[in-house]
Amino acid sequence: MLNPLEKLQNWIIQELNNSTLIAQSAVLSTVSEQSQPRARVVSTMFDAALIPKFHTSSVSRKSQDIKHNNAVTLTYNFHNDLFVSKVKSNLYPSNN
Repeated sequence: MLNPLEKLQNWIIQELNNSTLIAQSAVLSTVSEQSQPRARVVSTMFDAALIPKFHTSSVSRKSQDIKHNNAVTLTYNFHNDLFVSKVKSNLYPSNN
């Protein structure tokens, strides 16, 4: 079974093979300390290994949610097949 990032990488490669523009934004879903679901659109970029990255302030509400519970979902809308892909994973701060 593929891990969430491997699934996302496969979807991106499919899109690239079909000469489709890759989604540059995703919906980031988190859970607050009060167990309230939260979602917001974030601008993402992919590194050379096709791992999504986004930047945010360490004092933002999304950062606080992730510190509390790093299990998140990123939802992308890929254009070629008009399907939505969700990646559920744990987030960790990047040193880059």
